[in-house]
Amino acid sequence: MNWIHLDDAAGAIAFGLNNLDTLKGKKVNVTDQHPIRYTDMLNYLSNLLRHKKPFYLPAWIARLLLCKNKFAVLTNSYRVAPEPLLKYWEPKHHDFITGITEIINQKRDENLRAA
Repeated sequence: MNWIHLDDAAGAIAFGLNNLDTLKGKKVNVTDQHPIRYTDMLNYLSNLLRHKKPFYLPAWIARLLLCKNKFAVLTNSYRVAPEPLLKYWEPKHHDFITGITEIINQKRDENLRAA
């Protein structure tokens, strides 16, 4: 899955509005260009937050419990690349790992200062 930080999504919208003549009438995908599998994301988050790793269901059980679309979202790999039109815009957070690490560390620092 491709993820994008809210600040990056807002930055892409601002970029689009400032370049409306170039982008008018075009569909633009805004992503971080580094897809991450759902299982890799969960494992990374559990390590970062110092939690136990999530348990895994065999695929055949997950298919029984989830509808087809939900199962596909959790198991398929979707590679989406941003349009070349956005070659002058770059996200602040280049991938999920660095973005979520920065956000969690920021929150930890805020909590430590508040304590």
